[in-house]
Amino acid sequence: MGLTSFLFRSLSTSELKIFNEAVAPLQGTLTATGGIKTAGIINDNIPAYINTEPMVGTAKLLIADWDGAYYIHQWFVENVQDGMDDCGYYEVSYEELETLLEVLEAVNKDNAKELLPNLITEEYDEDYWESIKNMKELARYLLNNFDWGVSPLFYSSSW
Repeated sequence: MGLTSFLFRSLSTSELKIFNEAVAPLQGTLTATGGIKTAGIINDNIPAYINTEPMVGTAKLLIADWDGAYYIHQWFVENVQDGMDDCGYYEVSYEELETLLEVLEAVNKDNAKELLPNLITEEYDEDYWESIKNMKELARYLLNNFDWGVSPLFYSSSW
């Protein structure tokens, strides 16, 4: 089993009401997947999840998930999680995401080992650069479109 990373946001009050109505019939059938329980679909088929640890019972919407990209995960561990690689849920501020975007935009073949080292392999192949490109697009999108005043953004991972 490899690394999967997630970005979530909390549900707003109105979304939580819809979520609770959708989840009520599913209470006995939630599927556990590594500390996250799939709980239903709300608002245009967006999957909703109940975060079972450490904030029991809080509902979150999945914004993005991706496999691998250990170098991006390590950036979150070092810059958001205070060095704790514990698969917890950590709030990501606008400023932290902005800093990540700056790093992603600065990384190139000459400084990749310093800025976003690939700790799993020494290779900086097409998959590495594709994940950098995809994360840049996601970070730009979130910085420009995420409603930071309504609910926080969280990062988590699963091994």
